Order: sequence, then structure tokens, then C-alpha cells
Amino acid sequence: SISLTNIFYSTTIISGLKDTKERIFGVLLIDNGKNHNYFYADATNSSRLLLQIAQTPRPIPDDVINITMEQQRCRRHGLQYGNRTTRRRIFWGSLLADDSWHAIGSVALETYGIFDLAVFVESNLTQSLYHRDIRFFPGSEAWDVVTKSGMFGPTTKVIVDYYYKKDPNLRGLEREHAQRALIIDRWKQEGMTKDDIGYISDADETFTRDFLRAMQVCLVPEFEFHNHCELPLVRAHSATFEGSFKCLTSKWKRTPSLVIGEC
Repeated sequence: SISLTNIFYSTTIISGLKDTKERIFGVLLIDNGKNHNYFYADATNSSRLLLQIAQTPRPIPDDVINITMEQQRCRRHGLQYGNRTTRRRIFWGSLLADDSWHAIGSVALETYGIFDLAVFVESNLTQSLYHRDIRFFPGSEAWDVVTKSGMFGPTTKVIVDYYYKKDPNLRGLEREHAQRALIIDRWKQEGMTKDDIGYISDADETFTRDFLRAMQVCLVPEFEFHNHCELPLVRAHSATFEGSFKCLTSKWKRTPSLVIGEC
């Protein structure tokens, strides 16, 4: 998995641009955005250009299943290809707050066209029950960026939901878990089936595109042989660094996670 917190590689890549028609991340910007409605909210400089790149309509070259490529993909991840002719749908969910546009835009670039549904949940309280203003309220510029721009894909449905419950007994991770439960409720309302994948992450985290595509077509033991939902999760193991890759602050953090819809 890739964690984008404090890693602004996107800034490094795009800061030297002289012409917005250059190819960045395999995307060709056309007429400086004249042929598409772009939404920027309060993004500036490199984050604004990153959002423009993320929102630019383009083909999804890995959308059609190619058996030879899928076999190779599955092998890369230690899995087998089971001759699936359709991909498992992925329903993504994440909490939203004051996340950087760099992080949100970078995740959108990596996952463009993969999700059938993206559900965000924002709260008006922090984990310590301090009030915060809702940033992605309906009709706001920030709401437009994530719901109207098409940055997650041309057919990806994006929903922003809100958690207002003020319970003094819900603090820290317990409050975070309660907000994520709202994501799961939304998945069910939007028609998640037994064969779909539920994907929970933070807004600044993502599995690689290749890995997510593998989860959609390969024989995944946690999805196929979970023993009545005893072990239905695929979890990432990611190291946490601070300032430099030489400064490892914690060993393995088990997030994000994937779960089969049956469970």
C-alpha cells in the first residue's frame, strides 16, 4: 500500500512544468481545461494543477479483462487467476476532514475508474469532541471537487455523508469506528452484493492500482475460503516514517483493508 501523508511526491513531479500539455502520470491535458469543467475549491499552485490532472477525462486502459495480463498480474501478487470474465466491484469508503488536496488528488489518480462507489464521511467533531466546521457540506466548492469533478472515474458514484452524533462516551478510535459503520450502511443501501469488495482506508492511503485490479479478478483466499467469514479480510502492512525514510516511527500499521461483500 502507499501512504501519502507528508509525502508530496506529486509536488516534486509537477513543480517544474512549463506547459500544461505535457504528459504527467500518463494524462494529456487539452486546451488548459477549456473542454472540461474543473473544480478547485481552495487548492493553489501544485495542488491546483494536481486536481486539474486528476479531473481530466481519459480512457481506462486496464478496464477490459485481458486473460494473459490478468494471469501475469495474479502471479505478481502470489495469486492464481480463476478465469473470471467480470471484475468484482469495489465499494470504497474513507473519512474526510482537513485532508490535503495533494493526498486526495493522488489517490484519485492511482484509482481512476476502479471504484463503482466512493463514500466519504465527515464529522463536525474531532475524536476528542472538539467542534470543527464541516468542510465538504453540500454545494460547497470542496464538495464539488469530490462529487462533481469525475476525478475518481467517469462512472464512479461519489457520496459524502455526515456524522453529527455527540456522544461523550465515543472518543478516539471508538468514534472513528462509529463513523466507518456509516460507510458500511451506505454500501448496503447502494446495493453491495456478496461478490463485491468493501474497501476501507484513510483519505491519504491507497493500495497500488495493480493490487486493486488483482483483487478484482484473482482467486483471493480471504474472499473465496474465509470459513464462514472468520477470515474475510485482506489487510495492508505499511511502515510509518516521519520526515525521512531513515526515520521509522512505527513498524507495521495494518491499514487499509479489503473485505468481501458476503461478510
